[in-house]
Order: sequence, then C-alpha cells, then structure tokens
Amino acid sequence: MRRDAEGLAIGGATAVALFLAALGLALLPVFSAPAVRLAAGDAQLSERVGLPEDRALEAVELVRRYVTASAPRRLPLSFYGRDGFDDRVTTHLDDVRSVLVGARVATVAACVALLGAFLLARRRGRLADFASGLVAGGIALPVASLLAALFAAVAFDTAFTVFHGLFFESDSWMFAPDDLMVE
Repeated sequence: MRRDAEGLAIGGATAVALFLAALGLALLPVFSAPAVRLAAGDAQLSERVGLPEDRALEAVELVRRYVTASAPRRLPLSFYGRDGFDDRVTTHLDDVRSVLVGARVATVAACVALLGAFLLARRRGRLADFASGLVAGGIALPVASLLAALFAAVAFDTAFTVFHGLFFESDSWMFAPDDLMVE
C-alpha cells in the first residue's frame, strides 16, 4: 500500500466520514418514542414533576415531537393545572431542534462523503487506503464512545454541563428540577 498524501487524505476522509455517519445513525433511535419513553420512566419523572405517570409521559412525548418535527405545534402554556411550556422552555427546545437538524444534515453529509471517498478510491486504485480508513473509523467510534461513557460515569454533572455548553448559550438549558422541561 502506498503511503503518500493522497492515500492519507483518502484514508483520513474515510475515517472521519465513517465516524460521523455511524455516530449520527446510531443516535437516530435515541429520539424515537419508545426510547424517550423508556428514559423518562427510568428517570422517575412522574415523581419529580408531580404529575401522574401517564401525564408526565404525555409531556415527554410533546417535547419529543416538538424537537423532532420540522414544523412543530405550539406547546401548551398550562399543562394539567400546572405551568407548562413558557417562552424560555420553547426557546431552548427551538435550539435543541436546531442541533438535531444540524446533526441530521451532518449525518447525511458524512454518508455522502463516505460514498465519495469510496468512489474516488476506486477510481484512483486506492481501495486499500479506503479500507484502512474504514478500520480507523471503525476503531475510533467505540473508543470515543467508551471514553465519553467513562467521563459521564465518573463526572456526570461535568459531562452534562460540558455537553450542553457545546451546543447552547450560557444557562439557557438550565431548568428547575420539577420543571416539565427536565428530561
């Protein structure tokens, strides 16, 4: 296998594209109704927000639909006799939707880049470089996932803050523990 600039570029682009495509595709089920419902149930949301379980899960589903819809419906200001989703919450959820849309676009772009890297490698007779990029990207994803999981396990509050700091302005993502937004 030739180790020159072109081979490194094809292998590197392949590794990065595979990493981003796999990460984006792996996160798609996280925002599915069953996954969100399971996470909310495990987090004992009902007790924290002071609503019966079915109402708490209804609130979670409203939020899930809001952040995953291309044209979301307005969230209620009042929800079963308590404060619902005010402008501060809605603004944050708009930010969340923007992040999710960006992630979807990045995932599609990574898939297209991966296909482009394959076609270029095939055309130039550099399939071995493409394959080495697949191996590197295939190793990088579980290693990065493991490191992120360890960081979250050891210092969840810090990991949570760092994650939100990457995507959201100042404290726009901080809510009271009994707020419907929590989750």
